[in-house]
Amino acid sequence: MGLYEVVFRQTLYPLLLMIITPNVAVVLPYIIINRNSNLQMILRNENMIEVVQNAWNLVKWRSFQYPIIIVVLLLWAGFSCVGLGGEPYLGPKQMSGFRAEYFHSGFRFYVISMTLVVPLIAYFDMLPLYNNFVTFAAYLVVFGFLFSIFLYIKGKVAPSPGIFRSSGNPIFDFYWGTELYPRVGEFLDLKQIIICRFGLFLWQLIILVAWKANFELYQASYARGYINWAFTANVLLQSLYLAKFYYWEDGYMSTIDIAFDHFGYYTAWGCIAFVPTFYTSPSLYLVRHSPITGFHIIKFLTTTMIGVSMLILNYITDYQRQVVRKTDGKCEIWGKPAKIIRAVYHDEDNKPVQSLLLASGFWSCARHMNYAFEIGLAFVWSATASFISPIPYFYVIFLTILLVHRSLRDDHKCRLKYGKYWEEYCQLVPYRIFPFVF
Repeated sequence: MGLYEVVFRQTLYPLLLMIITPNVAVVLPYIIINRNSNLQMILRNENMIEVVQNAWNLVKWRSFQYPIIIVVLLLWAGFSCVGLGGEPYLGPKQMSGFRAEYFHSGFRFYVISMTLVVPLIAYFDMLPLYNNFVTFAAYLVVFGFLFSIFLYIKGKVAPSPGIFRSSGNPIFDFYWGTELYPRVGEFLDLKQIIICRFGLFLWQLIILVAWKANFELYQASYARGYINWAFTANVLLQSLYLAKFYYWEDGYMSTIDIAFDHFGYYTAWGCIAFVPTFYTSPSLYLVRHSPITGFHIIKFLTTTMIGVSMLILNYITDYQRQVVRKTDGKCEIWGKPAKIIRAVYHDEDNKPVQSLLLASGFWSCARHMNYAFEIGLAFVWSATASFISPIPYFYVIFLTILLVHRSLRDDHKCRLKYGKYWEEYCQLVPYRIFPFVF
């Protein structure tokens, strides 16, 4: 391992991210909510250190309702993974032969959770929660760090079955994690609890709180029959995206996030604190900056139709791959027999294992065409904020960078795993995400 790998990639880079990201999680909501999204004035008149200090100084650490919300959601998330029933299913087979077991309860969790929280949000005032969102963000940052510390200690003291690997560098082990499938007991999968049932549902919860806060803020206008079509399209598309995620949760458990990335600060803290504060930024912005004129019902219907089309195409893309796996490639896609490459690799015992590489349907257009539709959907719901400020587009810019980087990581992993078969596949499907572009 070279000096660059040890000093920069495994030490300085993780340290830098662990300093920057907690501040982003607090400062961005502070700018949106407490500084009225006036990014230009802030950058012109203040330095970044002052902005960070002002954001953290607003945190009300004695507001105990926020840790109560976190604890209740965490307990519900943990219970839902084992207590809602559902057929058991297995995750992807690892090189060691280990396969994690889960239950089909994702969509059931989503429906029950929405049934419980929507009436509460409708009944109680949400504007105070929105106005003090910086405090909630700070509590999420702290909880994320505490949970990451727990994961680090657990990995050292009581690692779960499956892949366990330490780099020997405690900073990198804390950042990246040492376990691939950390569990408490036999079925409490910590990845599923934190990523799927905690972080992503908190995203759903916050955008609903933001929509209700907008309603309360402009209640007089709503009483006169005004409908905020822009904000409604924004929240509707995100809610459909998250509902689709829970419907497809079993498919997600086979993705690179679950089957390749270890569980440490990078993923755990990110889903606990970064997803609820950064991913929700377009909706947080729209509470006070929704387009009033020009975004009428026709634009709402058009925007929603385009967004739903992106969502359906994203789902169809993932579904095509699932069908090929379930039928061992003996199926048709777009009216033709599926074109596949039966790639062979060797597991840890040097035994040959076969995988299917799909080169039909949307998977013939790009190796991650599903990413293109996901980016397109995020742009559509962000564009409901018009183009007055760059803030609503921070998420879609981040998502694009994240998915491009993920495609490069996946390409590197598959090249090492499949060798000549991956080279053959890349000849058939030369583009990574965007056909004829990248």
